[in-house]
Amino acid sequence: FCAFPCPTPILTLAINLRSLKRVHPHVIPNCEDFDDPTKFDEYNASFRKDLGFREDDLLIVQPTRIVRRKRIEDSLELVHRLLQQYPDIRSRVHYIISLYQGDELDKNYVEEIQEIARQKDIPLHLIHDRVSSVRSQNEQGQKIYTNRDVLANADLITYLPIWEGFGNALLETIARKTAGYHHLSGLQNRYQGHRPGSGGDTGYVRRFRAAGYPR
Repeated sequence: FCAFPCPTPILTLAINLRSLKRVHPHVIPNCEDFDDPTKFDEYNASFRKDLGFREDDLLIVQPTRIVRRKRIEDSLELVHRLLQQYPDIRSRVHYIISLYQGDELDKNYVEEIQEIARQKDIPLHLIHDRVSSVRSQNEQGQKIYTNRDVLANADLITYLPIWEGFGNALLETIARKTAGYHHLSGLQNRYQGHRPGSGGDTGYVRRFRAAGYPR
């Protein structure tokens, strides 16, 4: 199994196995079952209430770990500009980061993100303690949700990584048919002849209705 960018040793191992052992290994990419996409169901229907959000709140989700290559500061700038354009929704907007740091610990980056959110007056929620790979309960009897459950409750999803450009977060957003803004330079570099220095952001922000955003 391999996320992008795939480590060279994994590709080298696959090539060696094919040539020396006459087997044909596959490097499995990020993937999504579009026949069974992330959906709103009985379990995750309580997500908003459990985490203190109102039903009419607008949840903007960063469905990634808190690492520098995810460019979370740029996502916060996007939210900031959205609030500047639609000031009447400010009281309803919440920015959620669903995952933890993992093996790329950088306490300074977490603090930087918190400070940026404070300066831009964006309610920031780090909810990794309520998110896991499987649904369960914690020691207090509270529901533990999956990242897919968080996405099912999202009104807008941000995904602006430096490296990946394409991965599970993008595929799950497309499958969920949720409004999203994505950084796709990885696809441009491979398929569209993207030139260094010409800028890497493409994507869309589906029309975000300030008054009564449809759920």
